[in-house]
Amino acid sequence: MRLLTFSVLFVAASLQAASPNAAAPVRIHGGTVMVRSSVHATILLVRNGNGDGAAEHLFQVWSNPGLEQSALYRGADVEYSGTSLIVIAPSEQIAMTYNVAGYKAPAVPAPEGFSTTVYNVAGMNHQVGASVERLTITTGNPGGRLRTNECQDCGFLPFEDPWGSAGGGSGSCNSGGVGSTSCSVSGTGGSCSVTCGAGYACCKVGNPPSCTCVN
Repeated sequence: MRLLTFSVLFVAASLQAASPNAAAPVRIHGGTVMVRSSVHATILLVRNGNGDGAAEHLFQVWSNPGLEQSALYRGADVEYSGTSLIVIAPSEQIAMTYNVAGYKAPAVPAPEGFSTTVYNVAGMNHQVGASVERLTITTGNPGGRLRTNECQDCGFLPFEDPWGSAGGGSGSCNSGGVGSTSCSVSGTGGSCSVTCGAGYACCKVGNPPSCTCVN
């Protein structure tokens, strides 16, 4: 009996210590989503539950020109597949799909009467881990429509720019590189993954890790 108890506890501890995997699909019901844009990148911070607190997921989509979005949604549904990110906000009756160019956009399970929009983007990444959990979502108002980008509070967000210096060179990629459309890395700094419809995928180990497209 003692041996069995020890084994169960060991397995439970091992599962708890397992590194998060940003390449895995994500499905969240009734979450909180904060959307912010800067130049070519739009970041979506997501947490389970309806309220303020530490983020659990960071998604970043890139486009040229940028999307210029800024919003806060509570009670939202989020679904991520690696090539697409769907956000459904019942409070605003909107459904948004960010889809990597070159991949088929999924059918959006939005209720009748919802406004639906599909954004074809040059690339998309997902990041989880301690570096994401240090970012705080403060909702303020219960909801908010997309509006022209002001982004006065974006300084704390880790924006990357595939058309700028953030992408780096293929020689510094720990995973991916020229010719790659996707890659992922995991470590003590967290986990990230990326899929690119333009340029190539480049993932670098670090604290936090970096997964981006390079154009």
